[in-house]
Amino acid sequence: MKKIFQYTSVKIILGLLTTITLFFTLLPFGASYFLKDWLVKNGAESASIESIRYNPFYGRLTVRGVDITSDSKERFHHSTLVINVGITSLFKRDIHIQQIEYHDLFIDLQQFADGSWRYGSFNIKDAASDSVSENDGPKTQPWFLSADQVRIKNSRVQLLTPDIEMTLSIDSAELTRFTTKERQPSGRFHLTGKLDDSPITIDLDTLQVNPDLQLGGNIHISKFNLDEITAFTKNILPVFTGNLSIDGNVLLNHSIKSGFEAQYHGKITANSIHLEKDERNTSVDTIAWGGALTVNAPAKAAAQVTADGTLSINGAALEMQDIALTEEAMQWKGKVHFEATDQGKLNTQGSIKLGRFEYQSSEGAGLKAGLNSLTINTINISNSSNYTIGTIVAEDIQTTVPGDMPLVVSLPTLSFSGLATGDLENFTIAETALENLQVKSTLNETILTGLQQFSVKDIRANVQQNFSARDIAIETLTLLTSKENSKDKNVLSLSHANLDQISYDPGSGLKGDTLNLSGLRADIVRDKDGVMNFSQRLEAMKIPAPETGEDVAAELPAKEKSPPAPITFGEILLSGNSNVSFIDQTLAVPYSTNLSIRKFQVTDLDSTRQEKQMDLLFEGNLEQRAPIKISGNLAPFNEKPTINLDLIVKNYPLTSLSSYTVQSVGTALAGGQLKIESKLKLIDDTLDLKNSVFLEQLETETISQELATELNNQLPIPLDAALAMLRDSDRNINLDIPISGPVNDISVGISDIVVTALSKSIVSAASSYFVYALGPYAALAYVGMKVGEEMMQVNLPPIQFQPGERILLKEQTDYLERIATILKERPETDLQLIPLVASWELFSEEEREIQKANPVDLNGEQKQSLRELGQQRAAEIQTYLSDTHTIDKTRLLVSSTSIKQPEDTQPAVLLEVK
Repeated sequence: MKKIFQYTSVKIILGLLTTITLFFTLLPFGASYFLKDWLVKNGAESASIESIRYNPFYGRLTVRGVDITSDSKERFHHSTLVINVGITSLFKRDIHIQQIEYHDLFIDLQQFADGSWRYGSFNIKDAASDSVSENDGPKTQPWFLSADQVRIKNSRVQLLTPDIEMTLSIDSAELTRFTTKERQPSGRFHLTGKLDDSPITIDLDTLQVNPDLQLGGNIHISKFNLDEITAFTKNILPVFTGNLSIDGNVLLNHSIKSGFEAQYHGKITANSIHLEKDERNTSVDTIAWGGALTVNAPAKAAAQVTADGTLSINGAALEMQDIALTEEAMQWKGKVHFEATDQGKLNTQGSIKLGRFEYQSSEGAGLKAGLNSLTINTINISNSSNYTIGTIVAEDIQTTVPGDMPLVVSLPTLSFSGLATGDLENFTIAETALENLQVKSTLNETILTGLQQFSVKDIRANVQQNFSARDIAIETLTLLTSKENSKDKNVLSLSHANLDQISYDPGSGLKGDTLNLSGLRADIVRDKDGVMNFSQRLEAMKIPAPETGEDVAAELPAKEKSPPAPITFGEILLSGNSNVSFIDQTLAVPYSTNLSIRKFQVTDLDSTRQEKQMDLLFEGNLEQRAPIKISGNLAPFNEKPTINLDLIVKNYPLTSLSSYTVQSVGTALAGGQLKIESKLKLIDDTLDLKNSVFLEQLETETISQELATELNNQLPIPLDAALAMLRDSDRNINLDIPISGPVNDISVGISDIVVTALSKSIVSAASSYFVYALGPYAALAYVGMKVGEEMMQVNLPPIQFQPGERILLKEQTDYLERIATILKERPETDLQLIPLVASWELFSEEEREIQKANPVDLNGEQKQSLRELGQQRAAEIQTYLSDTHTIDKTRLLVSSTSIKQPEDTQPAVLLEVK
């Protein structure tokens, strides 16, 4: 044995073994000392290592109890680190770590404002300026790193930068089958812990770094506090709070040749979001995304982003200056694809649904608007230029409009379909429709406007304000609707309206082929104070103006009037069951009329051609029985409008006009019918109106004696007598009433028409009648007719008597028969008997001659005898007409006897029609 140790080779081997043994025995102590010294020299305030153990046979390194402090703070700590390294692989330039275990690790990482980093206690400057070119130095065979298993438990990494402060707490983490070699099975990585207070789980079943970077697996982050990244957003959003949760599967691929690609499938949820900037506050209860998200950035092509899934927003609110918006819920479902070309390409397919939405102006009682739901289906955007939307449906829209007439507008349904645009300047809509629109006063709940249905088809419009549509339809329109259980009626209602081929542009104005209306009904009432019912209802909707004690209205600056837009229509037609009623309560006897419309037609309406005549036709009924027709043409847009119209009214009940005749002339029209034919012409502001009036079976009744007397004073003879003269044998009256002159000088009322028409008609009518009725006696009657300035007296031929006689002769009774016929045909007419005697009538022949030469006043007895003679003659006539021809004596009025002195006085009884 001793001989063995005598060999030099043996001694050398033993020395090497001893040296190696001592080296590996003392290595941990030396490494511990050197590492602590290096840490202190490189920034650590103190460093301690409990133990370092290395087993060269297993390639195992164990480090326990490492603590590093600086600035009186713990910067690095771990309780146990175990590393198993394959020794033989080192000779192949392959660092093969079979196993690493970390327990109770803590490391403090900090980036300073100058860009330098501190890892634990070790400071590293920004290496950007010290970078070495890839071409510097010779290329060598690369080293490979492999790790079969790396485990970390109960560890913590604290990161501090000028903008971020957060801590990653690792409950457990494990990396397996990791390698930098090519074409090797994928590694795996699993981590559970917390990012600050937010639980985090990462489970990557795909982990490769060579030849391309590939990461894939599940990521779960729960309620990450967005306050942590406020520093990054402070320039854009000074306040950005809330929490973010991620739960999904991610796959990342990065290749120098093919570029970068990322895919995400799962959920992203943000809660309690609050944003503030420049007096704009935004808050959202929840934002949730569920679906697939793909980012593709090829090395030599434009980047593309695709999102396919559902985006939900709940409880959103926006406040800014004078408005506030709230959104209960919103959901987007579909696919969005964006390609980052120079112009950018966007393609979208999907739908949007909104829940309760509200808008409110915060300035006083401002505008308020809201809707319960909004659904937008089949949204398609292709190449950022072609936009189409299948349908848009809004439900339960409600808007409150402030002002001196506060209103609330409610609309249960508003829809659009077939929306499209290719350039965001020209738009088409297949159809838009609304149902049950209602505009109501907030003061008294009166409905200003109601609309059951409204639709527009084939709409085309552009940003230059051009518009066209094939068909516009309205169903059941009401204005100033009566309250429920009220006796009042709707002021205006329309059952149906249809406008065909409508178009508008600022240059040529409004154009349309046809406008068809039906079921029009208007109920107009003027109360005792002269206020129309529609004005009264509108005024009741207004907030009363404050009393200032001054009646002076504020003068508003005059606005320059712009010319009206041109309008052109081929035809406007009102038909169907249409009706207009009017009640006037300002009269002593309220007036009521009803007009039913069978047809109202206007053709060739064109305001661009001022001289163009448009045709007008109106057909209907007054009071349900009197046909009325108006036809002709007019040019209303001419500088001086021209009119040429014919009017025919038949079988109109005269009793309907009693309210106005009573009010103006105190006489009611108790019966009869009216027929009127009028021709109206207006040229150069000069009116020419010819009226032919036929009064059939007219009956009158005096209501106001005062007004009737006033009318009688204006007529040549009293109204009843005048009408009696105007009646023909069938008790009908024909009148011609022309009205002409400059329109600005014409002012005509009911009493004016009655007085003028009757005054001009009576003389000719009376003359014609008496010529016919008196036969051979007519010449004397006609010659004896005298017309005063205000009163006309019809003096019939008198009944002459011989002096002193009172008995009627045969020729006198023949004449009185004709008088009786007149009285019978004119039952409203009275006959005034005026006895006329001569003062010399009772004298003898000699006494008469003396009296003629030297007139002597009669004594009382003589005068009385003459008066009695005159009364006896009148009584003879009265008795004859009464007994022989059954004329009521009350119609035979005897006047006082008139005594005349002239010698040529003819004794007689004068006859005057009353």
